[in-house]
Amino acid sequence: MKKSVVAVGTALTMALAGAAAPAALAQGHTPHAKASAGLKVSVSPSKPKSGDTVHATLSGGKKGVNYVCVFTTFKKGTSLGASDAYTNSAQTNIKAKHGKAHCSFVFLPFKVPAGHSCPPSKADKKKGWKCGVAFADPKHRTHYAVGLFKF
Repeated sequence: MKKSVVAVGTALTMALAGAAAPAALAQGHTPHAKASAGLKVSVSPSKPKSGDTVHATLSGGKKGVNYVCVFTTFKKGTSLGASDAYTNSAQTNIKAKHGKAHCSFVFLPFKVPAGHSCPPSKADKKKGWKCGVAFADPKHRTHYAVGLFKF
């Protein structure tokens, strides 16, 4: 695995995990991080097809923060960590200007290390799993938000 992918996965885990024990980080587990109040992520298109360019916009961000932007799977009430993220899609050092940050990806269906996929499988949908784009601040470990697709 490339060092940059490992570094991005570690940065996302740290951004979302808080002060988790090193053993928990190595296993991809996170304590209960929750999305930050005031942050919002919008995605377009809301139902991307393979090959579509997805645009994500963070609003309510802090000026000068270097955000990480990544495709992710998400389930309400669960902790979000690197094992839920498609780290190959990660973009780093995205600065928030006037509270907004932007990133763009080419959407290709993916599967994350935790085993969930995007678009979600029927079994994942039944269990409440969704997918979308997450913005996270690696320095303030619980400062993140997710914009969900409508699959």
